[in-house]
Amino acid sequence: FDVSLVRRSDYISISNMPSIRTTNVSASTWFSEMTDSEQLVKEDFETTPIMSTYLLAFIVSQFEHIRDMDTQGREYRNWARPEFVNQTDYSLDVVRNITEYFESYFNVPYPLNKTDQAAVPDFNAGAMENWGLIIYREELLVFNSLNDTTNAYQLIGMVVIHEMAHMWFGNLVTPEWWDDLWLNEGFASFAETLGVINLHLDWEIDVQFVASKQQIAFDVDSKGSSHPIYVRVYNAAQINEIFDFITYYKGATILRMLHGFVGDEVFRKGVGNYLRQNSYGNTFHTALYDSLTQQYFESTNKSLDVGSVMDRWINQMGYPVLNCSVSTAARRLTLTQNHFLSDPSQVPSYPSDYNYTWIIPVTMG
Repeated sequence: FDVSLVRRSDYISISNMPSIRTTNVSASTWFSEMTDSEQLVKEDFETTPIMSTYLLAFIVSQFEHIRDMDTQGREYRNWARPEFVNQTDYSLDVVRNITEYFESYFNVPYPLNKTDQAAVPDFNAGAMENWGLIIYREELLVFNSLNDTTNAYQLIGMVVIHEMAHMWFGNLVTPEWWDDLWLNEGFASFAETLGVINLHLDWEIDVQFVASKQQIAFDVDSKGSSHPIYVRVYNAAQINEIFDFITYYKGATILRMLHGFVGDEVFRKGVGNYLRQNSYGNTFHTALYDSLTQQYFESTNKSLDVGSVMDRWINQMGYPVLNCSVSTAARRLTLTQNHFLSDPSQVPSYPSDYNYTWIIPVTMG
């Protein structure tokens, strides 16, 4: 995209890419209702990388900003109303540090040379991961250390990390269609944990994950009215319906499980290979499985079909209860599984090609 914006000279404009020139223009040429006595400027921005249309963004405002640079000379700016802009220093620190962390973790460079974050009053969504211009609800970027709680502080950090994870998962590599929304949002929700562990080990975020995400997913998914993580999407109404706890929290929980049973090295390298192989393109979730399957063999010299495990977790609603019985005399351990429903009389709303059985990673000690 090549973006040019015409605005009043007493406003500022920002977009996905850095500005390359600002020129004075005749007001009447652009707006028939205006006279040339009114001062307008035309601002042109660098061409964006190849990206999905939903990521294009621009802001025309009277915001002010604070800025920082990283070790590679890339610029980070936080924009907000003048009375709040100096209360965005924490989120500015997070975005700079987490960019460098994700680059190192995935071994995939961040492809842009600037990142803007904007705090918008009454923004409908919590935040939106527009590439290079992330827009937040004001309370998710602004922190007042005298009045706000430590919970608000933590939430800001996690949301910024979530949105920055999208710069790789969603922006650099985009799912082919909305039915793989879970791969975008579930991954960003799981990546919050990776990022927070790096920046704030004392928060014990992996422990918090169980209560704040996994248990919520368990509760919702224990109902007969739940749905699989992966569901076909045929119209716009269905897109809105899947922005829910199953997509975000169960998706994150399943990816956390995947990270746990393949190991951090395989996960990190496999995801990195997936991102490099599919940069600036669209993929189906099987591409990630294939990359992890190949990396698992290269790292361990053992075979593991990641897709055969994951298919049962994303294509079936619900989750299993694992039962264990021990026969001391026979020196035998027996494991059985059952589909858990909080109300056993309920009937699952989706049929299962796997008869509601799962391939379950088990660790014994």
